[in-house]
Formats: sequence, C-alpha cells, structure tokens
Amino acid sequence: MHDRQAEPTGAEPSDAEKSWDQRILERVPSGVDASLIAEDLRLTPTERVERMRKALEFIEEAKAAHGHRLSARRWSVHR
Repeated sequence: MHDRQAEPTGAEPSDAEKSWDQRILERVPSGVDASLIAEDLRLTPTERVERMRKALEFIEEAKAAHGHRLSARRWSVHR
C-alpha cells in the first residue's frame, strides 16, 4: 500500500480554512500596500502600541523643531 497525498484542486480554500490574518488581508482594497498591514499583524498589540507611540514621539520632535507643539501626554499609554 502506498500513501496518497491530497491532489491540488485549484480551488480557493474556504474562509473556514484560512487563517484570521489571511481573511483580513484578502479584504484590503487595491491600491493599499497589504504587506505593511501584514507586517503589523505579525506584531503583538503591545508592540503595535509601542510602534505608534514612537511614531508620535518622532512627529512631536519634528513639529517642535519647526515651532509646532503636539502634546504626547494626550496620547500616552498607562502601564
């Protein structure tokens, strides 16, 4: 007796067979870089918040260098 492998049918997997991130990414509109979304989905929620916090700090520093001010306290995350 020999082992049988599943033959590819060429059909798309059903939503139930797809991972949660695959289901999200397939709904990304054309013109949007899905690779950036996929990269963020690989991060934990805490890592995403930290990335956003660092981006806000960068924006705040850039604005301060040009005479603008945006309060980071308004957006701080309580630990």
